[in-house]
Amino acid sequence: MIKRSEMHVILGRLGVGVLMCACTISFGSELAPITVCQLFNDLQSYGGKRLAVRGIYWNGLRQACSRRLVVVGREWPTALNLVDSEFAAADNEPVSFVTDRRSWDALDRLMIREARAGKREEIWVTMIGKLRTPVYVRADRAVSGGYGHLGAFPAELVVERVTDIAVKANATYDYRELLRRPQKDRKR
Repeated sequence: MIKRSEMHVILGRLGVGVLMCACTISFGSELAPITVCQLFNDLQSYGGKRLAVRGIYWNGLRQACSRRLVVVGREWPTALNLVDSEFAAADNEPVSFVTDRRSWDALDRLMIREARAGKREEIWVTMIGKLRTPVYVRADRAVSGGYGHLGAFPAELVVERVTDIAVKANATYDYRELLRRPQKDRKR
């Protein structure tokens, strides 16, 4: 006969085992992150794939890379435009997931807090999502495609969720700039 205290220990261990198993099932197939620079070394091969990309959160997800992306003489920034799953669906390219707004909102709150504090730094994050890469060369050798404002980005990440946020004290970006609006847009 099993004592009541032993039963609690057994059930507790069983519960922990089930929880560990569930975590392995849901998170065990997690993607190993690659940096923005690693992604841009072979950007087209990642098109349409789900991946985890690590970079600096600044007007997209970016990194200063030694190797540039040049397509038929046009140099592209080593940066990704970022959109959520609702934007992708509205663009007639739905994805099989819904963006975790909590994780992205937490990143935005951190960025706003750092900007209000007048910080010049880098906010590094890992973003998991599906990569879209439309850049192609037309028959007349002109480059077409691009995402974001004026098609300035060579690729776009439809963000599933944001993880692994880290603030580095490198004085690269002035996050206060993201809070500023042009003078004509301000209410008088």
